Amino acid sequence: MSLSLAHVNAVSKAIRGLCLGRVYLKANMAAEATLIPVGQADADGAFGDLPGSQLFFNTVLTGTLVQPAASSVPGASGIEHSEAVTLVQPAAGALHLSANAGVAHSYTTARGAYLQMSPQPSVCSGLEIIVKDFLEDTAEPEDRYFPGIFVTWMGTRYPPLSNQAYRESMTFLVRYAILEQTGRDNREALLDDVAVLVGLLAEDNYLGGTVNESNVSDIVSGWDPRSAYRGRRFVSAKQRQILWVDVLLDVWRAVVWDKVSA
Repeated sequence: MSLSLAHVNAVSKAIRGLCLGRVYLKANMAAEATLIPVGQADADGAFGDLPGSQLFFNTVLTGTLVQPAASSVPGASGIEHSEAVTLVQPAAGALHLSANAGVAHSYTTARGAYLQMSPQPSVCSGLEIIVKDFLEDTAEPEDRYFPGIFVTWMGTRYPPLSNQAYRESMTFLVRYAILEQTGRDNREALLDDVAVLVGLLAEDNYLGGTVNESNVSDIVSGWDPRSAYRGRRFVSAKQRQILWVDVLLDVWRAVVWDKVSA
């Protein structure tokens, strides 16, 4: 197997998932199974497993398993099937989760199956995924993308870990944005939502079983003097002002090198 030193897409997906109150399955799950495979085992036994259970540890023990529909089917809904599950309380650092009874359906990683908190935090239920940064786009974004998050990779460093492994140290930006509404303190509402999202990211410092460790390093508002965009007004297609907060995550993952340097 060739060396893989870029896990950016997997981590980005996990971050978006946590902001939606969900973790993605790492292996297929058959009907009648009770084990919900959400972590990654360390096959080499050198650097430890990557637990996927922590979003549900000491938070909620109820969730919904979801099998998304095939996107290639015209007119299909977003979900092929789903079911409510009650979880067995996981231990701290547990690799996987367990349902207290066998599930009725099968779930596959090929479809992006996931386990979602139930109930979801209110900020998650209407959250959109912004695929293009509105600060860099030349067109005004459609109103339907707000409130939403834009997640992007900011770079990777490779400080030495050992003569048998790389340390893949990545930084990610999570930009949460809303549209201004009359009759409310918009900044206060924005910060209330950001507090919930930061809490979800901090609940699981393995980011759904994709990294060895993560931490929220900075939170910067769009109106902060440190922001390159301070003083500029960004509006949606319907001319509503956009307000946003940036959350920075520093994460790292051990990558085994099977050649061993002297």
